[in-house]
Amino acid sequence: MNLTSTPTDAIQDALRSNTGVVEFVDNLLCACARDGVHLRWETDGCHVWHRGNPKAKIETLQTKSQFRAVLARIAALCNEQKKSNSVSPYGGQAMLPVAADQEASLSIAFVNTPDTQFLEIHLVRQNFRKRLRDKMEELDRVLDQTEESINDPATHLAKPNGI
Repeated sequence: MNLTSTPTDAIQDALRSNTGVVEFVDNLLCACARDGVHLRWETDGCHVWHRGNPKAKIETLQTKSQFRAVLARIAALCNEQKKSNSVSPYGGQAMLPVAADQEASLSIAFVNTPDTQFLEIHLVRQNFRKRLRDKMEELDRVLDQTEESINDPATHLAKPNGI
């Protein structure tokens, strides 16, 4: 995948490469690790939206059954995580880890019913806030210790008598 391509281009490239559903979904998740994406089946085919770009039709994803197979694979991946059966084959929400970035996850939401098919994937930096909070708490502890040592007469050098 070209790193300068859009998720739409990455999806088109993955479909053109004649890979199976498993490899296509892997490529899709890699593309979404950079930009969020929303896929929806509409009457005239599969459409994709991503951050800052209008809706575009994915010409190479031509049948609803292809898209439903992609959604079924997404459900299987979600259920392979620690919380098995966290989603049903017909839809749900889950978090998938990003292999290349241990501090990020993909937020997945999908519906795969006969009438409605969509998939939303967004990158979430889960640990950023926790790491920031931990650093702030550590800084507070250091400041408290420093303040205590300044205010504690036992920590100061004893002044010789007469000075």
